[in-house]
Amino acid sequence: MSTDRTADSPRPEKKRIIVPSRKAGSSLTAAAKLRRSGGAGRKIILKPYKGTSPQDGQPPAKGKAPRYRLASKAQDSADDTIPTFFSKRYKLSKAIGHGGMGTVYKARDKLLNSDVAIKFLPARLTGNKTAIAQFKREASLAMQLSHEHIVKLHNLDVDRNRMFLIMEYVNGADFRRILHDSCSLPIGTVVQIVHSCALALDYAHEREILHLDLKPSNLMLSSSSILKIVDFGTAQRMQRFLASSSDTIEGTPPYISPEQITGEPFSLATDVYSLGATAYECLCGRPLFPFDAGLDTLSNDEPIPLDNVPDDIAAVIATAVAKRPEDRWHTAGEFAKALSSAYGAIA
Repeated sequence: MSTDRTADSPRPEKKRIIVPSRKAGSSLTAAAKLRRSGGAGRKIILKPYKGTSPQDGQPPAKGKAPRYRLASKAQDSADDTIPTFFSKRYKLSKAIGHGGMGTVYKARDKLLNSDVAIKFLPARLTGNKTAIAQFKREASLAMQLSHEHIVKLHNLDVDRNRMFLIMEYVNGADFRRILHDSCSLPIGTVVQIVHSCALALDYAHEREILHLDLKPSNLMLSSSSILKIVDFGTAQRMQRFLASSSDTIEGTPPYISPEQITGEPFSLATDVYSLGATAYECLCGRPLFPFDAGLDTLSNDEPIPLDNVPDDIAAVIATAVAKRPEDRWHTAGEFAKALSSAYGAIA
């Protein structure tokens, strides 16, 4: 793969993202602390959405697209019981995240006296020697990624036939929780989110690594207001190995690109699409398509146009989520630059 940037380009200064909390007493402690952080980015006071959502039992105003408050059902219903763990080095303390590929736990590295995050791989994966060998190779590539906006994958280890990933621990909240608390985010904040993601994506793309599952729940905001991308090169590989069919679709609706559905080759534009879908949801509070949308809808239908942002901003997002990869921004950095320019023209 190639991008407009080169590996010799100077590393940009890391950006802080300011996302104030929507309501007092919220459990979203990371966002609540951001007002007081001396972030490098512009501080934007969030004006919370005052309308009702379908979950409130009332329809939106006539002619207006609904704004959904989204929460992860897995987070609401998953078991937080600490599993038996025989590692002499790591001590599990609590569950900090749940997903289709397992639960993530906060743990203490007793050797280095530091906190880490641990994710156990599904038991079915452990018995597949071919999958394990390939997963180890791909995990080793992901471990080479070292960027301020990427959650670091430290190692892959085994505990009595159970494989687990050791990752950087991020004290903060993911953007699924932030959107659940705030519904939508100011344009300036979304510009910062896209910029930080683009720095990380361009860095990984230069090393020929695609994410393939970019979405709000894979974006973490630390207590010091630094955005970090989770699950580079690991989550989707696990899904492919566990699938019973070779026709497995990699990605998560509604952030999945059309080429991931149709089986066409992936490219930098695949991650650009998912970043655009994430930015779309952050701007208007609803996903690009319903979570239960069929594959035909995801690959062929156009999303509801953004009607709560300036036309120039909406046009940049529309290009990012174009159906054909060649019609999208060529790189994540190009997308971020276009969005920043459009925002600068109206700010």
